[in-house]
Amino acid sequence: MATIVHPKDFLHLLHCSCPAHAPLVWTEYGKVVCQSCNKVFSVTENILELVDISLLDAETTRELKGNTYTLSDESIRKMANKDSWSDYYSHLQKGNFIPLSRYLDRVHCSQIFALAAGTGYEIKCLSAMQQLDTVFCSDLSYSALYITLFTLQSIDIKVGLFTSNVDDCPIENKEIPILIYEGLHHTCDMHVAIEQLLINGYKHIFFVEPADNFLIKWLARKGLAQRVEYSGVKPGRLDLKKLYSLCKVHGYKSSVTTTWHFPEDYFRKFCRSSGLVQSLFLLLIDAFSAATNLLKFGNVAICYLQRDGEL
Repeated sequence: MATIVHPKDFLHLLHCSCPAHAPLVWTEYGKVVCQSCNKVFSVTENILELVDISLLDAETTRELKGNTYTLSDESIRKMANKDSWSDYYSHLQKGNFIPLSRYLDRVHCSQIFALAAGTGYEIKCLSAMQQLDTVFCSDLSYSALYITLFTLQSIDIKVGLFTSNVDDCPIENKEIPILIYEGLHHTCDMHVAIEQLLINGYKHIFFVEPADNFLIKWLARKGLAQRVEYSGVKPGRLDLKKLYSLCKVHGYKSSVTTTWHFPEDYFRKFCRSSGLVQSLFLLLIDAFSAATNLLKFGNVAICYLQRDGEL
């Protein structure tokens, strides 16, 4: 069963998002205060709230609104059990987690920061492959983090929870690996967000994001490869050439695995109700992903960025 880590026990790993990036301290009144700007942050249901909604830009505010859930029993059950939504969805996600887990094996980490963690589904999947002792989950949405407790309730893991904006990462500790699973493409510019993480000097950064290539660009021009998501955001895609350039400038090594994801609604229309056709189509996608990964040619990228000189 998941064990909650109280925010006062991991404050030393974080800093305030003010220009001074000052330490955060716990007060006797059950609040968290920045030592520089004196801003006060609340702790509700063991979730440290570092996001000031009034300071978010319009696009980020729209993203937050699209990922704010009603905390009814029905909504919590639905969002806490995403692994039961679709066998097809679970299959594609497994194709991402296998290389991601292999990258994490290189670090031998027992703790991670999971930014843009949503309702914790990815952490649940990852915990089946990795021996994680503690995960510090963060998301823009307080309600998503609240549901995380139910998603992870059957897993023997320690969980710390705090709201944060990926564009303004509040993590002070540079040693604990950072994982962002399909969260960077919800920022205004994922390449700017990635570069800021590199400037901050975190030793190990892992992320999974939609990737761009000439085929995807052609399909996008036809209106077949890019959609407006439920949050109202039209997500961007990772440009691997830009990523390699950023890593070179900021002294990072990169390891990348690419895969292909075929939209589920297209999959259902193509395969109809035939179980055999569906199985063969999944095998075809897996084979195509394995072959094109040799050229780093896919529409999803699983990335590990390692600060040069480490390990």
